[in-house]
Amino acid sequence: MPPSSQQQQNNPPNLRGNKCKIFDWLSPNKLVGEGEVETNDPMHLVDDIPIGGSAYLV
Repeated sequence: MPPSSQQQQNNPPNLRGNKCKIFDWLSPNKLVGEGEVETNDPMHLVDDIPIGGSAYLV
């Protein structure tokens, strides 16, 4: 049985190891770094605070 959309939303795809580029927030064309995604799990804690939806730990 396929997972419901709610289950899919609570279990984001594993993006660990995907390469990414980090751009300046105020100058979107300015590359400031490159890295690899560690997790995009919204419940992953950073300093005891969940990173939340639409966030990535790089």
